[in-house]
Amino acid sequence: YSFAGKTLSIDTTRLETLKNRGGTTSTLFLNEHGIGVPIAMVARVFESVEQVMPIVISAAASKEELAGLVELMRVWEKESDTLVVFSVDFSHYLPIREALMHDAATRRAFVNRDEQYMWNATDDVADFGKGLWLLMRLQGKRELRIEKAFSTVDLGGSDRYTTTFFAGWLEEEGINKP
Repeated sequence: YSFAGKTLSIDTTRLETLKNRGGTTSTLFLNEHGIGVPIAMVARVFESVEQVMPIVISAAASKEELAGLVELMRVWEKESDTLVVFSVDFSHYLPIREALMHDAATRRAFVNRDEQYMWNATDDVADFGKGLWLLMRLQGKRELRIEKAFSTVDLGGSDRYTTTFFAGWLEEEGINKP
């Protein structure tokens, strides 16, 4: 991945670990905005980063497969060189009022730790519930702190077909944001 003169390589060690656990590789998502935008942000904000390990979750993934990924990510997260970044839209292609209503329900599900809500979420509720489920599982006892929630309407897009998303982090009790 190259952005503004900086190139980030794929972490081949972690890639092999994922492949050994049944993960697959594909060039399909190399230009996907859900991968490219967060990686560009990381490259810009964290200048020392040299490697990334983008992971795209299949809609066909089972709870068992994703639970294994959560455990692996928890191990990686404890390593000093690891920053976990999620890119999951809250609502996708809904009228703004409906999107905001669903976003409020999704936030409540995070507060209430409602894993079933997340697992079952589809485009008419949240864009990709399995991604949100994975985030909730990785969250553990930490709090999800949302720094900024916004929509494509905020960026000049249509209020009839908006996408809403958030930026935030997982916060340990008594520890401030990164």
